[in-house]
Amino acid sequence: MATLGMAFSVLEHAEHFSAVGRWQSVADLWTPEEILAELVSVEETNHAPFLLDAGAICHFDTLLHADRKRCGWR
Repeated sequence: MATLGMAFSVLEHAEHFSAVGRWQSVADLWTPEEILAELVSVEETNHAPFLLDAGAICHFDTLLHADRKRCGWR
């Protein structure tokens, strides 16, 4: 189950790697609450929970590489 702690982990990862690839867009444009909402939405769609912070980070990495426009805009 996605938690606010996972959202903060995604944001911390984005801030740490903001100079690499497109992570800057996550660090600048997403709030922890928006990240959590995205994670919860994916869990509901896939009927599978995020169990680890790494899974949440991987989801955003996939978003960054698969859909640049979605990650650059809220």
